[in-house]
Amino acid sequence: MFRESAMTMEDLIREAEGLVGKIHNDESYAEQIMMAAQQSDDKKVEGLLGEYISSAFQTTYNPDRLKVTLGSSGSRGDCCRLTLILRWR
Repeated sequence: MFRESAMTMEDLIREAEGLVGKIHNDESYAEQIMMAAQQSDDKKVEGLLGEYISSAFQTTYNPDRLKVTLGSSGSRGDCCRLTLILRWR
């Protein structure tokens, strides 16, 4: 189970790297996420993030930051989670 968790975590890290890279390199994309979050438009935030995340994820945000938790639950229950916290203020 420990090794399976590590393998799953590698996949989550790759997805997180893709998302963070897109936010870093695409100002328009970053602004769209920030504006949607500041307007509490959950569907838009999740849709934008879902373009780069295929794993299950949860988001929370406030006027200062976005929190994205990527997680996996398989046949053995909750396997692992990776949490990103990105501030814009």
